[in-house]
Amino acid sequence: MQHMECDEVPISLHFEPMGTTELASMICGDNLYFSVTELFGFLRIHTTTIDKFNSQQGFIRNQDDIFTLDVDKRTIYYNSQEIRLEDSDFVINGDGMYVRDTIFNQVFGLRTTFDFRSLSAILVPEIELPVLKEAKRAKIWGSLGSRDFNMRVDTLVTRKRSLFDFGTAIWDVFTTQRSDGVTYNRIGTGFGGMLLGGEFRGRFNYEVDQPIEPRNQLYSWRLVNNENKYIRQLTLGKIGVPSKVSLFSPVTGLHITNAPSFRKKTFGVHTISDYTKPGWMVELYINEVLVDVTKADLTGLYRFEVPLVYGSTTVGLRFYGPFGEEESSIQQITVPFSLQQKGRLEYSLNAGFVDGTGDIY
Repeated sequence: MQHMECDEVPISLHFEPMGTTELASMICGDNLYFSVTELFGFLRIHTTTIDKFNSQQGFIRNQDDIFTLDVDKRTIYYNSQEIRLEDSDFVINGDGMYVRDTIFNQVFGLRTTFDFRSLSAILVPEIELPVLKEAKRAKIWGSLGSRDFNMRVDTLVTRKRSLFDFGTAIWDVFTTQRSDGVTYNRIGTGFGGMLLGGEFRGRFNYEVDQPIEPRNQLYSWRLVNNENKYIRQLTLGKIGVPSKVSLFSPVTGLHITNAPSFRKKTFGVHTISDYTKPGWMVELYINEVLVDVTKADLTGLYRFEVPLVYGSTTVGLRFYGPFGEEESSIQQITVPFSLQQKGRLEYSLNAGFVDGTGDIY
């Protein structure tokens, strides 16, 4: 242990964003020594005192960034390295351990500029300390309530329903001529437009030397009104229907449903409730976007209301302790499109004839 003439004086230490505080310090000649417990306590760096102040253990940036300062062995273990200490690098003064300011800079990146005349120092860390990270997160958290995720449009284009409006017509000819005299010719036409406020479309197919069969002709009229909660879609003509048996002919008939024509997006709200360590801050990320933050209560309980959409949703949680501890978890929540929202009933009715057989479906 170094025997030097030292004076114990309070030093004013300034550090943004935490402001200024007075630290118990030692001045030995031209050298400045900070109290390890007071400096790390001011910077909210987790430390544990072992063996009557002769050893300090803790972590700097997070719980995995561990260090051990052992004056009996004259060593500091940090970042998988062993740094040897000289006797002049520390002072043990009754109730505390003091380490030279240059050691804090060399080992931990805590650079200070000391003014002997005013007995003040300015700390400019070369690493991002937990308190700096917390200040940045607090700024982001403060802006969460002001976010507006609702889209506002300046113009709304409404759908015009016409009694009759012929849209388009197409035609095509397919022909095959072979040297052995075998030929194949097919003619097709298609059309579409508006009729009685709904959509009509059709296609006429004709194969040369073959009779015209209704099963080969396509036609339908479809009315969509998503504002009507009882009947949103009505289709007459050739309809596509789910079936328990194999159908080799199209079905001509009626299809009615209250399902909307657009793809469903919002499913509902899912509650996440779990435990972490008391007083920890918890961030909620949905598809890698920060949407909410909360603080665990005295039992460590936290709760979020998570909006879910159809398909897959990635829900991430990040946990922050008071000394820079960080933990995280990710879970995938999948909502099938076949599931309905709470309190909602969808139906689909189909009726008609199987073309060419006369069977009622």
